[in-house]
Amino acid sequence: RRQRQMCIRDRAQAPEEGCTCESLAAQAGLSSVTVRRYLTYLTQQGEVVSRVNYDTGGRPSLLYYLPNGRP
Repeated sequence: RRQRQMCIRDRAQAPEEGCTCESLAAQAGLSSVTVRRYLTYLTQQGEVVSRVNYDTGGRPSLLYYLPNGRP
């Protein structure tokens, strides 16, 4: 469990524009539901932060960052 959390957290640090749950799931080889569950936990623990992206042209999405990588 902790290994998956670390994998997801590490992948969230790469892009400056943030990562969606779906992109992290594809990179980690896990389902979107599993990644979303871990991201929710990591956000509650303060290891990851999120913000709403309204620039999608459709349904807004959540972007995830490490606290020091947030724009």
